This record gives sequence, structure tokens and C-alpha cells, in this order.
Amino acid sequence: MNTAEDIWGKLAKSKKYREEFALALLKRSVAFQIKTLRKKHCGSQAALAERASLTQGVVSRAEDQDYGNLTFNTVGRIAGGLDMAFIGRFVSFGDLARFSSDLSEKEFTSIPTFEEETERRASGVASAASTMTAYAVIDSVLAASDAVSQQIAGSDHSQSKPLQSAPIDIENGRAMIRALCQTEPGSQSARSNVIPWPLDNQRRQGHAAIGGNTR
Repeated sequence: MNTAEDIWGKLAKSKKYREEFALALLKRSVAFQIKTLRKKHCGSQAALAERASLTQGVVSRAEDQDYGNLTFNTVGRIAGGLDMAFIGRFVSFGDLARFSSDLSEKEFTSIPTFEEETERRASGVASAASTMTAYAVIDSVLAASDAVSQQIAGSDHSQSKPLQSAPIDIENGRAMIRALCQTEPGSQSARSNVIPWPLDNQRRQGHAAIGGNTR
């Protein structure tokens, strides 16, 4: 497989070689992208043709790397059938060399359709909202726990030495919430590996002191 440096060395041969290489890559890469995305999102050429309001023959020619006579209109309609966008842009030969060396199915199968992208954005907004709500709850609980622990330490229930409370650490609590929010739903192993924050120990000691438990 040619690296970007290998390709750059070939491009240095002549201007004519660069022009021919760039044109060949344009034809090959567009056809390659269409075929890769069609297989992932549509399955058959006929299915993509129906979605793009084209014939199966047009889609077949679009996927032929030797055809090379695609129009912007056809590529645009195929992109519409895939529910994504296609843009053309001018690049340097350095970028072209890197693009050519990195050309693979994996690079393009990760492109989401508009519907997939919308779901991801909505999920991201919901996750952010949940995290902010969790932060607010944590702040409230930690503040309340701090007040309770101070009352316990100075109450008549504590006949022995004052309660040694664990330090309140709001950021530690928030860090745990971030870890929980990043955990895949239903992941038992991830939940079991979460380390409890100091509040858990503080709350347990507080209940024990109120109940007169000296353990």
C-alpha cells in the first residue's frame, strides 16, 4: 500500500502526471464512496435508485470506477437518496496524497445520515441536560449532608469524641456522575467498578451516631 510520501514522490514527476493522477482519483473515489455508502444504507442498487429517483442503471454506472462521466446533478441526487450531502472542494496535492493513502470503507461508513445525526444530537442534548440535573442534585445533597454532619458533631447524642466526617468533595461527586453518564446502559461491570465517594461513608457514620450505634 502506498503511503502519502510514496504518492508525493510520484506527484513530483511532472505536472501532467499530477493532473492525470488527480483526475483518476476523483473518478475512483466518488464511485468508491457511492458503492460503500449504498451497501451500508440501502443494500441494493435498486433501493438506492428508488430513493434517489434514478434508474438502477444510473446507480450502477455511478459505482463504476472506470465510467468517469458523472454529473454534479447525478451525484447530488444519489447523496439525497442516501440522506446526506456531497460537497466538492479544491485541495493541495499534499491533502490529495493523504486522502488517497487513507481511502478505505471505514472512513465513509462512519458518515451518518441526517436522521442518524439528528438522533445523536438529541441524545447529546439529553445527556448534557441529565448531567447538569445530576450536578444540581449532588450539590444539594452534599450541602445538606455537610449541615447534618455539623449538627451531629455538636449534638448531645455524641457522648464520645466528635464525629470525624469525611471531607465534602463536590468535584469528586461530579466526577462520579460523569463516569456514570458515560457508561453504556445495562453495563453491570461498569457499574460495579464505580468507587463510592466520601459522602457514602459520611452518611453511614451519621446514621450510626444518631442511632447511638458505636460501631
